[in-house]
Amino acid sequence: MKKNVLMKTSVLMKIGVAASFLLVATLSQAKHCCDFKIDALNRQALSLKEHCISIKEFVDCISTDCCGGGSCPCAPTVITASTTEITESGSYCLSEDVFSTITVTTNAGVAIDLNGYTASSLILGNNCKVKSGTVYSLGAGSNTFVSNVRVNGVTGNGAGSSVVLVDCSRLTSLQNVERVVMTRCTGDGASLFQVFAGVKDLTLSDSNFPSLRVRSDAIDFERLSLYQSIIQGNLDFQSEGSDFTYSLKEMSLYQSIVGGEIQLWGLVPFMEHLLIEESQIGRVAMFILSSDPNLLPQKVNALFQRSVFEAGITVQKFDGLVARKCQLSGHLGLMTDNNVQLDNVSVTAAGGSAITIAAGKNILLTDCCTTAPVLNQVGYMTSSFPENLNLIRCYAKGCYNGFNLSSAASCLAKDCVCDGSIGTSFSGSDNVRAVGNIALSVAGVPATNFNPTIAPFDIDADTTFIAPSVSDAENTLERSAWRNMSFELP
Repeated sequence: MKKNVLMKTSVLMKIGVAASFLLVATLSQAKHCCDFKIDALNRQALSLKEHCISIKEFVDCISTDCCGGGSCPCAPTVITASTTEITESGSYCLSEDVFSTITVTTNAGVAIDLNGYTASSLILGNNCKVKSGTVYSLGAGSNTFVSNVRVNGVTGNGAGSSVVLVDCSRLTSLQNVERVVMTRCTGDGASLFQVFAGVKDLTLSDSNFPSLRVRSDAIDFERLSLYQSIIQGNLDFQSEGSDFTYSLKEMSLYQSIVGGEIQLWGLVPFMEHLLIEESQIGRVAMFILSSDPNLLPQKVNALFQRSVFEAGITVQKFDGLVARKCQLSGHLGLMTDNNVQLDNVSVTAAGGSAITIAAGKNILLTDCCTTAPVLNQVGYMTSSFPENLNLIRCYAKGCYNGFNLSSAASCLAKDCVCDGSIGTSFSGSDNVRAVGNIALSVAGVPATNFNPTIAPFDIDADTTFIAPSVSDAENTLERSAWRNMSFELP
């Protein structure tokens, strides 16, 4: 039985945590092609759910089959205060508090039942299991299983070390252990949970911590995954200077909560996948910066899907971002980002504008909604002249200013609606083309600041202007813009 369990532990450690998904579609391609790629992204994202289920099944199995619960009888081999070394495989039981260091020197497999007592320091070999008690300092080898233990810090023995922590509490740090899976684990309720040097892969499942930080000395850190877990404060990657030194490749959040910010600052040359799925986030602040001001946006392949961002999203120098069916109660800022698609995203302004799009290329917004009612706020705002910006079936509701697209190097607005604008419903330069059903109004009456006979509007056979966009009557021609739109809130 023990051999089978250790094999299961090894298999879990080797499972890739984050789902692979496709590159963002080139935005100039046909719409059905973009839809196909988005569907592929969605299907890949579903594997996170499957992996979440597999972790639960594994934990249930190892906890039951390995006597990881508290109902198993204590093993006959007794550990006392005079015990300082365990040299043979087998099962051991702590019979009193021990304030010296207990060292396991065999790698053949040792199971230690703390039996509710405290071990000051415990240094394990490979293939060990510890349960039911308190350890102030735990040194882990490869294939270590820790269950129902109060432990402050876990330190591995470097390359190849791996730990599964189940129902553990008071955790504040991980160091020098390559792969860690934590299920139903908690911190001490107040302290920052920190990841130090030597950790490469960390998975949290059904766990709860006040905050989480990957420190700047964790230069080999590659993967972070949260499944149905809570970080009450910030989740941040500590940076020193203007550049990142991490090897971060993948970060995934599934049905998780980050109450503060996800903070990612600096250069991330190795990033491959960033996925936030069915989660609630305070704010995402991800600035890919570098000491080289001419650095082009970097490939990130990010997907934010069916999630809530209470204080908005700000990203810079991303290449490859898709946000679908998300709600933001704060500003969405795109700063020098390429190949971006926002689909069915609802944004309420907190500041100057709901959505701001600065210098970037190939940006597509479909079926998006903004609300920005405060004096001089804007629903959709451009700056620094983004290129190839496309707004399809986008809606500005109750915005002081609806669409301010004057600062755009090239832009297409098609089948868009601004309703209830007190200031300017729509403004654009000669580089902006507005076509299709363009419905503009101020509090339900035709907008006086809208003139379809001058630039930037393209008057042709395919263009239909209908104002106002809202009418008290249910079936008037003025409501045709709404019937022709496929806008749908998340």
